[in-house]
Amino acid sequence: MGSMSAHGSEAEHESIFKVAILHGKGRGLVATDPIAFGTTIFTEVPYLKLEDNFAKLNPPAANALLGQQLRDLDKGDQRNFLQLRNLFPGLNPLLGTFCSNALQIHDCMHAVFRHTTLINHDCIPNARYFWDKDVGRQVVRSLRRIDMGEELTVAYIMRGTRAERQEIFKTRYGFECTCALCSAPDEIVEQSDARQEIIRKHDALVDSDRVKTNPVACMKSCRHLAYAVKQEYKADKGQSRLYQPFEEAMNTCGRHGDRARVVMFAKLAVASLQLCFGYDHKRTSRVRRLAMHPDTMEGFGTHSMDWETWAHEIPENLGGSQFDEWLWRAGEWAVPVTVQMDDEEWIATCKRLFLKEELAPDADDSDA
Repeated sequence: MGSMSAHGSEAEHESIFKVAILHGKGRGLVATDPIAFGTTIFTEVPYLKLEDNFAKLNPPAANALLGQQLRDLDKGDQRNFLQLRNLFPGLNPLLGTFCSNALQIHDCMHAVFRHTTLINHDCIPNARYFWDKDVGRQVVRSLRRIDMGEELTVAYIMRGTRAERQEIFKTRYGFECTCALCSAPDEIVEQSDARQEIIRKHDALVDSDRVKTNPVACMKSCRHLAYAVKQEYKADKGQSRLYQPFEEAMNTCGRHGDRARVVMFAKLAVASLQLCFGYDHKRTSRVRRLAMHPDTMEGFGTHSMDWETWAHEIPENLGGSQFDEWLWRAGEWAVPVTVQMDDEEWIATCKRLFLKEELAPDADDSDA
């Protein structure tokens, strides 16, 4: 690890990436060694941060505060910040640069980082970042194997059709995305846009009221979400997004007393959560415990016990499509969904990896 300023990155794995000048993009991060999927590439604290309301209500004072924070940095970090793009020249100079590059870390606060801020966008990224509020650090993790010399990329926007994404890139970030997906033939883009519409539609249909009043419809929407996500994000087999529909399905089943499916969806969600957040992250640990103790789920059985099952009732002798029907309660849907050939393979993988797998208890079994 190289020398660090108090405000800079304290990356455990900093030797595996470097800052590089990339054609048509400016600065970015490039892997200097192969990076395995599910690796925490680095973590870092912000070196500049502002509350959103302060920046909006009093731009001159916000600019002055940024100037004070900037003076506290070492010369290298000062130079790095001043080299960042300013997409808002009408604002005070420092505030314009800050607003052009800051990432949200709280509901009401944005921040600029030494390295995370330099990661460029790709609609099919090989990494993701998130703010871990428990440790006060930005975490960057790989979503698949990243080869030596390959650029590290994240998705600035995770949802939307190509036209919707491009409009946001143009107005908010000042560039046109030319990634493999955005540059694909029209037929491929149309298929992707259709999946994005499915994801948007069914994501909106899973809400707290429907979980209570129409849980069967929520399960159907979760199933549509899971399969659309898997098809849309093939680079990592959907694992970077699948925890969302799996957790929603787990929550729906739990609130109606279905222990068996809470266990199953918790196990499925854990695989995605471990990739995205890490094995020891609080969210991963909480869901892992539900795979062993489904009754401890917050809100378990609060809507009804109409679906009551026990953990040992997970069927072990069903074929792929039959297991899929059981898992999503598809027999109760008004219109069944046909299982495709690649779905059969995925269902078999789910059963093989998670149905009989024993999950080791956490070393710290306290509440997360």
